[in-house]
Amino acid sequence: MTGPSQPALHLTEGRAGLRAGVLFAGSTVLLLAIWLFFIWRLVLPGGAVSFDVDFRVFWAAAQLAVAGDPLAAFDPARLIEIHGIAGDDWLPWVYPPTFLLILLPLGHLSFFAAWLVFTGLSILAILLAIRPLAAGNRGLWAAIALAPAMLPALLLGQVSVLWAAGLVAVLAALQAGWPVLAGVICGLLTIKPQLGLMLAIALLAGRQWTAIGVGAGVAVAFAALATLVFGPDYWPAMAEMGQSHLEVVRSRIAEGGFMVSAYSALVGLGLPEPLALGLQWGLAGVAAIAVWLAWSSDRIGPDLQGAVLLTATLLSAPYLWYGETALLAPALLLFLRADALPPGWVGYAFGLLLMLGAAPYILFQILTTGAQVPVRLFVSPVILAAFGLAMATLLSRRRAR
Repeated sequence: MTGPSQPALHLTEGRAGLRAGVLFAGSTVLLLAIWLFFIWRLVLPGGAVSFDVDFRVFWAAAQLAVAGDPLAAFDPARLIEIHGIAGDDWLPWVYPPTFLLILLPLGHLSFFAAWLVFTGLSILAILLAIRPLAAGNRGLWAAIALAPAMLPALLLGQVSVLWAAGLVAVLAALQAGWPVLAGVICGLLTIKPQLGLMLAIALLAGRQWTAIGVGAGVAVAFAALATLVFGPDYWPAMAEMGQSHLEVVRSRIAEGGFMVSAYSALVGLGLPEPLALGLQWGLAGVAAIAVWLAWSSDRIGPDLQGAVLLTATLLSAPYLWYGETALLAPALLLFLRADALPPGWVGYAFGLLLMLGAAPYILFQILTTGAQVPVRLFVSPVILAAFGLAMATLLSRRRAR
């Protein structure tokens, strides 16, 4: 990876940029606060233990681990006993023991307190990760770190914002010349390993041997510690649940739900599921090639390399949930730094789409009770367009130099 580039950022500079940043960030904070107050005031005092969001599974797994029975987290019935939300949703625990180790302290708290802590730490992490790349532009920092694209993951209590913060922090550390710190963060990102393939390719292509070595060491030590705490039987239990989870997801992929991957979108268009999955792997191959081309070239700046990595990560994942679109906001930041957005109103419109992510959809879900529209219809084309822009800019600059 080359040294730090000179950020463009011309679309969000000055007082207008500060006002826009405060508007975007303020809207996210306000909606999140209203949502949390609604739950606290109208639901939990009524006797409910938890609320129907993804975080209930994290909290229930942590509760079981604190009680000395971590493997029970792989039993959906036991999870329901803890969090109290029974329904048709298939929402199992399929995470590695390292993530459970991180969640363990939250098992000592009530659901609402644990959710507040988890959400607060996620917001703090993304603020810290974005700051070095915002080039002192407070409006841009606020707009990206608290963009509406972060809202779905924050409302659901998903790990996506925390993971996005880690990935952005890796990019910032590499730009600052701190490969050891980048490697440490890479090791911690193994709490959600299915999104890390493109990052591994980027580090290999960029010959980031220090970050690779440190990351591997941290990942092994982290996994060993978690195994020591929860026992070696955790791994086969996770593998068994993971296989069951994949089978359920594949059987329900045509129903739409909350997936936004190209695979899901292709099935939604009527393609047979095996063919759609094959095409998804083809797109993953294209994404991997793009990452390799960007990160192996000394002629491509680090901001464009980062934009290629973030958009390729979204495009390549077959099982991509709409909370993961939190990555679209930092991708916009990197496009701005690389001066890669189209000129005029097209660039502004494109930036707005990246800033919003899946937020309009989740607000539609909250405010209406009518027919449900698959989120992939809104978000999947944006992901594809973002990768297309990154790829086109990459090829153009490789030819120009």
